[in-house]
Amino acid sequence: MKVFGAMGKGLLQPQRWRVTPPRAGSQAAGGQHGASLIIALVLLSLLALLVLGSFNLSSSNLQAVGNMQRRDEAAAAAAQLLEAAIALQLKTVSGNFVPPVADAANINGFQVTLETPRCIEWATTSGSTTTSQGSSVSLGYLPASTTTYDTLWEFTATATDSSGLGAKVVMVQGVRALLNQTQKDSYCP
Repeated sequence: MKVFGAMGKGLLQPQRWRVTPPRAGSQAAGGQHGASLIIALVLLSLLALLVLGSFNLSSSNLQAVGNMQRRDEAAAAAAQLLEAAIALQLKTVSGNFVPPVADAANINGFQVTLETPRCIEWATTSGSTTTSQGSSVSLGYLPASTTTYDTLWEFTATATDSSGLGAKVVMVQGVRALLNQTQKDSYCP
């Protein structure tokens, strides 16, 4: 059987196929010589950076929440000492005013100090009432001719984290106390 070439020009001769290596700078006919590998490595690197960034962001958020919680705990410790100082120190015993003094305590892992409270202002009130409006302390019965003084005291408490995490809170609170002339002259010049 004879096979004729195109347009009847004779037999087709078997052709030899040769594979030649690609020239420098050109692409082979069947592949891209590692381009897909490079793209895959770039994508994996980007994915690794994304995971690392997410981890750092979540760690930062966790630390911020922990710091806020520790600060709130310090504020609660300072408030606890302030309330105790106001309840116990700024009181009257048999009509005699007991002035507040400095104090310190360790409350829930916080070293809390109370500075010596100070009288920052006063106003004259007259009459036979046992307390003036807004006063936190009662002196009991006062004669009608007694002049009393509505005094304002400033309490300052500082709470510092004993564990070394650095939380520190300073709280300032004002308290009114009704004093007679002698007490006012002694404690609130």
